[in-house]
Amino acid sequence: MSFICLGVAVAGLVTLAGVPSLRPLMFRRIAALRAAFAATVTEPEIVPEAKHLGIEIAPMSGPAIEALLKQLYAAPKAIVAKTAQTMSPSQ
Repeated sequence: MSFICLGVAVAGLVTLAGVPSLRPLMFRRIAALRAAFAATVTEPEIVPEAKHLGIEIAPMSGPAIEALLKQLYAAPKAIVAKTAQTMSPSQ
């Protein structure tokens, strides 16, 4: 189910894996990006506009997204292939 949910709508900020280990400054940048994204998706002007457009906003924290991605990347290749086959339009 995670594959389908993740494939339906994921928007956010993505950085390279391991960025915090590059330099201490990068860790602060990631924290700043996560805070800015969280503030944006909860702005009083954004939420009603999204609702008006029929867009559901259900933000996840950076650590929660990171955990979900780790889980998805650890999925067995057979499950990934079957999911891709199931989600592909029939030929």
